[in-house]
Amino acid sequence: MLDYIAVDYAAAVHGGRILSPGEYAEMQEFASAVRTQLQTLPASPQQPRLLARADQLVAAVDLKADSTQVATLARGMADDLLAD
Repeated sequence: MLDYIAVDYAAAVHGGRILSPGEYAEMQEFASAVRTQLQTLPASPQQPRLLARADQLVAAVDLKADSTQVATLARGMADDLLAD
């Protein structure tokens, strides 16, 4: 899901404007799902940091942030998950 957000968010939002309402709704749903799924993982020392980053991702999508910022957050989270 994180890779999908990183790649497809740019097709949903540009310059703080929604380009595709359906795609944008999907980005919101996926960002929220990422956070929910992180909560179900076994506890680890990195979990609080991952949850905080998930909150940042959800907020960035909700604020219609620049696609570069959203991609950086999503890819960084994916890297952190793999490392954890």
